[in-house]
Amino acid sequence: MEIRTISGRRATNRRGAAEYLNIPLNTVRMKSSPGQRGQTGWPEPLAERFNDQDWFALDDLDAYRKRSEPVLPSPPQVDDPERVIGVSDFARLRGVALETVKTYVKLSLDDWMAGRPGYLPRPLSLQPPYQWRLGDAVSWSFPATRRTSSGRPPGRRPTTADLRRVLAAAAKGQPEPTARQLAALLSAEFDPPVSLQTVYRLVKRMRQENDAAAGLSGE
Repeated sequence: MEIRTISGRRATNRRGAAEYLNIPLNTVRMKSSPGQRGQTGWPEPLAERFNDQDWFALDDLDAYRKRSEPVLPSPPQVDDPERVIGVSDFARLRGVALETVKTYVKLSLDDWMAGRPGYLPRPLSLQPPYQWRLGDAVSWSFPATRRTSSGRPPGRRPTTADLRRVLAAAAKGQPEPTARQLAALLSAEFDPPVSLQTVYRLVKRMRQENDAAAGLSGE
């Protein structure tokens, strides 16, 4: 992402704005066009142009991001917030597929061990079966709405090169990491967090690249 200081403000162009906000470039082009800015709330470009491009201040993009975030409703009141519930109850209560909640449990284990919430709030015990207070489950905001950010601006998504680097670093005398461990290792570097599905896709792609390279070397 290209960032320049223009008139004392850190700014980026349209391509950089798409990367900074983690949205498609075509969406940025549409929303930032002179005829759409008033309707979409996209910030005005800085008065000074560079390389014949519009440049947008990062703090203006931050303000746009905040305005664009959905307003979450207040959690409903419950009669017995101290009642203990399990994974199935959590999924049923929040209208989320059970397999989705089970995946969130797997992705949350490293965070829970570190004493913080993950994709799900920290349970009452770190040993299965995992259980939560009903009040905590009702008030929890799922990552589908927006997981708490680590503070890093959204950027590029991981590639097979990143997966190879993480595998190489973890391979020094240690067993090969599980998919969940790889997701946690990559999530430490990327925001939004890396899902298990992304890890599975990267592993599959890496194996295809390895097969293709082996085929070329055998010619």
